[in-house]
Amino acid sequence: MASYNKIILIGNLGKDPEIRNTEGGKKAASFSLAVNDSYTDRSGNKVEKTEWFRITFWGPRGETVAQYLKKGMQVYVEGRLSTNTYTDQTGQQKFSLEVLGGEFQMLGSKADNEQNYGREGGGESRAQTPVHQTNVSNSPSSVSAPTDFASSPAEDDLPF
Repeated sequence: MASYNKIILIGNLGKDPEIRNTEGGKKAASFSLAVNDSYTDRSGNKVEKTEWFRITFWGPRGETVAQYLKKGMQVYVEGRLSTNTYTDQTGQQKFSLEVLGGEFQMLGSKADNEQNYGREGGGESRAQTPVHQTNVSNSPSSVSAPTDFASSPAEDDLPF
């Protein structure tokens, strides 16, 4: 029987991505992602819960993540879960989960991103188009208009 390890998350960055270099010369960008969930409990009270995920992107994709993503931005992330084992200061063996990122897409409107990340950061305005877009989105940014108008059908030729 085959197995499959995939996780899809949509959430907000808890902090700016941190980029680091490994001893082998590879780059990795890591950030925390807050994913909110709300439900109504048995007594009818609305309960809101936030789950935090540690996300790491490696190589050129990690460099792109570090360049474009900022604290507070909403982002779509695809990846796989990885378990890490370590020993804490008291000598106890601990386990942690990490998402090894494969794809990401910046979400939200261009106006929201410019307002929240272009001016407040004190730096230049960031590009607001999706960096690594997956086939999951049907947004207008994933559809390109024909550039060869001579081969496009005329309006009179359309069947509707």
